Amino acid sequence: MFIFKWINERYELELTKLDGIQITFFLMVVLNIHWIFHQGVLITYLILNMLYLTEFLYQNQKGYLKRLLMSTLIFLVILPFSNHASLLVIITLPLLIMILSGPVFLFSICVMLVPELDSFFYVFILQFEFILNQMNQKNFSIHLPHLESYMILIYYAALIYLLRSRTLMSVMKRSLIIYMILASPFIKFSIPDTTYVYFLDVGQGDSIYIENKTCKLMIDSFQYTRSFLINRGVYRLDYLILTHSDDDHIKESKDILKEISVDRLILSAYIDDYPSYTAPKSWLKAGDALTCGNIELTFLSPLKRYSNRNLNSLVFQVEINHRIFLFSGDIEEVVEEDLVNYYGDLLYSDVLKVAHHGSDTSTSKDFLHHVNPSVAVISVGYENRFDFPSQTVLQRLYENNVMIYRTDLQGTILFTSDKKKEKWSVYIPFQSRI
Repeated sequence: MFIFKWINERYELELTKLDGIQITFFLMVVLNIHWIFHQGVLITYLILNMLYLTEFLYQNQKGYLKRLLMSTLIFLVILPFSNHASLLVIITLPLLIMILSGPVFLFSICVMLVPELDSFFYVFILQFEFILNQMNQKNFSIHLPHLESYMILIYYAALIYLLRSRTLMSVMKRSLIIYMILASPFIKFSIPDTTYVYFLDVGQGDSIYIENKTCKLMIDSFQYTRSFLINRGVYRLDYLILTHSDDDHIKESKDILKEISVDRLILSAYIDDYPSYTAPKSWLKAGDALTCGNIELTFLSPLKRYSNRNLNSLVFQVEINHRIFLFSGDIEEVVEEDLVNYYGDLLYSDVLKVAHHGSDTSTSKDFLHHVNPSVAVISVGYENRFDFPSQTVLQRLYENNVMIYRTDLQGTILFTSDKKKEKWSVYIPFQSRI
């Protein structure tokens, strides 16, 4: 924006601030198309547009009052993108802007000129960070419902309508529309029984979330899982299933249990080194079953106690609208052989969550033959140090005409199903990975 302002003044182009916002955003997208999928960039773009279009509300004000009005507008713009609304934000944001744009900015310039001041600057920043953390720990925030995309569009239309108000009475009347939009998720409509299965892009680990109007369950919980649930407005789970105790499957399990109510934790009966959990627990093995609303889970393994935690992973089938998903944890070929010998063609599943991130120790030919999936999903980190997925495993899947989805290349994978149709979607990662 500064460059645009300089060019505009230098060449007397007579372009407005609004022109500058649009041109800057357009050039950013031209240079990197993935900015379109970056929420931070989109929110910044929305804020800049809203501040410009509502400039008449605060342009004649000065000092703290002006900043307070601007922070209120920013708060209203970002509201649909957050499931937490801090009541302190509106009051403190102007003060933070003053501190960051004033003393901190000037102090940082002084440090560049006099490096010896760096230690004092460091102490100041630590104190500033401590104050922010203390404010964050205080319970001054409220939970907000998750809004669907179409409701977010309606919200912004209503917000523009509200900001065009000229009298107190019209402000009060139009504010009711905003309240109704925010309250809409709590109103129970007769909606289709759609089931969502998210294979989250969490790097070198596993996190799968399944949801419909009767069931909410999480399978494993590597990084970014808690934030996904919070951002989706999920504050209660029927089940949190931890297939085994490796960190790449349970890393955020305790964080989830702190912030989200979990009815029951599901653990492998033959793994003894799970962390200590206070939530109600069930230790399951082959032959057990669970019902979560209208979703059935059938546990196939562990059939016995094996030599390590990977082999003792929970393996289970989930039936969703007549489609069968097979989740296989981190099992290896020795367990796959036992499953083939014990279940035979009962292993058949439409979708295979490939074991152990595509390692060549799993997904053997015989096992793949009996499962006979049409779709395989591999949860794996981009350019990981293990070089997963194995080319051997990929070749086996190709030879069996299996459609492959990979979180390292395609981001989060979403399966959506109702009684009439089903669909696979991908959420493109911000950074290009191909």
